[in-house]
Amino acid sequence: MLDAGMEVFAELSLDELLAEIGPRRVVRHLGDVTPGAFYHHFPSRAHYLDELAGHALAPSRDQIAPEIAGMLYELANLPDTGVLGHVERICNRDFERLRTAGLVGLQMQMCLWAKHDDPATREVLRAGYDRVSEHLAPAFERILERWGREIRPPFTLTSAMVVFAALLDGLVVRHCVDPGGVARRCSRRPCRRSSRP
Repeated sequence: MLDAGMEVFAELSLDELLAEIGPRRVVRHLGDVTPGAFYHHFPSRAHYLDELAGHALAPSRDQIAPEIAGMLYELANLPDTGVLGHVERICNRDFERLRTAGLVGLQMQMCLWAKHDDPATREVLRAGYDRVSEHLAPAFERILERWGREIRPPFTLTSAMVVFAALLDGLVVRHCVDPGGVARRCSRRPCRRSSRP
């Protein structure tokens, strides 16, 4: 029966997975909107869920990518002695934003990911990642240029950003489940200079 339950989950459509999000709940949550007004804007619940997915990952929901890009540009102009502290501030800002104001968006993203085999859902997720990359890629390129560095094969700038985003998302998910464990395992200074010559 438990295996069957897992198989049923895999067969659920996104609409079924988000079954509780619909006109009745939305109207009740708002308090001053009628079901008629809901259907005036959205011809059906399915249309509403399509729009909701796009809205959850829209740039207007989260301005962190432009902010982080700005901080990265600042980093490119710092003297070498100020770099590590600034990198730490950028990482802390990004993590803090995602685990607080960005958490509901991440939860929606994970829910959508559960149905990533649906082409429309996959496109919404891909577009969300692409918007973040559009902000960050030029800033990373500027940093590499400033420091006279390049990404080593087989990595590219794009693949490196994919890895960074995955690490951040995974760390936030782990923090939600086990904040103490994240605090214990992720020290503020994970790398120390060796005293050896």
